[in-house]
Amino acid sequence: MISRLELLYRGGNECLITNIVLDVASSTRANVETIRSKLDRNEDLKILKWLTPIDYGPQQSDFIKRRQKGTGTWLLHANEFNTWLGKKK
Repeated sequence: MISRLELLYRGGNECLITNIVLDVASSTRANVETIRSKLDRNEDLKILKWLTPIDYGPQQSDFIKRRQKGTGTWLLHANEFNTWLGKKK
């Protein structure tokens, strides 16, 4: 059985074949990067679970819900903080 690429090649469509191959290679590269990213994310999660079993997301959400209006404004208005903030690093 003759493949589609063989038919294109026999018809003198080398440029079209090259474009098809480049598209497939690009798609494959993108898929590999996606898989690698997921593996890296899984590895990161394993390390975090090893460091601490505590899931801080719900705890942080609870703290944010219980925050009172004006919390921390004293710090934002303190001269020491604003002097520190204005210093070049």
